[in-house]
Amino acid sequence: MDKKDLLKYNVFIFDWDGTLNSMRLILKLNEKLKRFIKLFWKKKKENNLLKINLRDSDYMKFIKEQEIKNNLLSYATDLFLIFSKPKLHNDSKQILKILRQKNKKIVLFTNGGSYRIKKEIEYLNMNKYFNLIISARKLKALKPDSVGLKIICKILKIKRSDALLIGDSIDDMISGKNAKIDVCAICDGFDSYKTLEKINPKCLFKSIEEFKKNIE
Repeated sequence: MDKKDLLKYNVFIFDWDGTLNSMRLILKLNEKLKRFIKLFWKKKKENNLLKINLRDSDYMKFIKEQEIKNNLLSYATDLFLIFSKPKLHNDSKQILKILRQKNKKIVLFTNGGSYRIKKEIEYLNMNKYFNLIISARKLKALKPDSVGLKIICKILKIKRSDALLIGDSIDDMISGKNAKIDVCAICDGFDSYKTLEKINPKCLFKSIEEFKKNIE
């Protein structure tokens, strides 16, 4: 994708952890653990599909338990990160400056807890760059759920074709695709280039620095 194509979007929706903010070890461990739980849930579901009805109370209770476990892991991770200092990827702040200069709207859409994200953004002095900050956790609809993206479009009163979602994980990409919003993969966060390439994003960059070169 060349510069002209990338700048056709009026709204840029960024993920936080791993995309603008460097991926810390605790985040990587947390994501891997959550994915293990998802795989376990999927296997358990497949093994039981022929045995129980989808509306069976025990089955629904099992699903609810997995959701609670995922949320508890996220809460625990946020609690740990509150006591550590965030560090931006190189050029992250410069990217936001460039987009603001080009009169683009910038949104932060994250699975992180509101308190932790707000604290990190204030510490990094980045409040002025975002038109809107949405925590999927607060909505109780963690990515890859696309509820948050639909709410963003509604609040900003924009067409989904006007927005581009930029993220570093499969969950980001699925969230965007389900919301019918174009997705841009940045491959120096959680998921690898090969992994993100398989989901066929609108654009694919090895790093946030490479993304910057395409909007300058």
